[in-house]
Amino acid sequence: MNCFAQRLDTLHATRPVTVLGAAVIDVIADAYALPWRGCDIELKQQGVNIGGCALNIAIALKRLGIAAQNALPVGHGVWADIIRNAMAKQDLHSAVEAETGDNGWCLALVEPDGERTFMSFSGVENQWQQRWLDELNVPQNSLVYLSGYQLASPCGELLTGWLEGLEDVTALIDFGPRIADIPQRADGADYGLQADRVA
Repeated sequence: MNCFAQRLDTLHATRPVTVLGAAVIDVIADAYALPWRGCDIELKQQGVNIGGCALNIAIALKRLGIAAQNALPVGHGVWADIIRNAMAKQDLHSAVEAETGDNGWCLALVEPDGERTFMSFSGVENQWQQRWLDELNVPQNSLVYLSGYQLASPCGELLTGWLEGLEDVTALIDFGPRIADIPQRADGADYGLQADRVA
């Protein structure tokens, strides 16, 4: 076993960790070309997987043996049931349960050269409520992960306000491909977190 692998075996969290974001379903299909207006193309399904940036982070932390508070809204419906069962098999649980509504899903079209194009359908993961945030326990000196997909959603301003109201935390923002979709705040000011609070 090399030195790096040995160090991974002894890895542990020295600060509390909260992962906030989405758990969704990814439907992945091969496409010989992207569809054009009015066409009807045949796809070949690769698989149906659980995904979402935040869920991927939660899974990685779990495999590294690092405990985290996972705030990944899970609702009620076909997609939510698949997500809940898959998370349970990996001994992962969410601190946020949505009373109504299903989780979102994404159709990923994979072209022959490997380029992926996504079409996303939002669900409860983009319907954050203040009550859910109030019920999270985020101690001082925490590491808080947040996905740009949620910042670009209608609840983005709510999440930003909550994060900026936390005391002495380090925010790890994964802006991803939706960075250009993050709007300005309602008061016209630049939307997002203060630069000195973003890692």
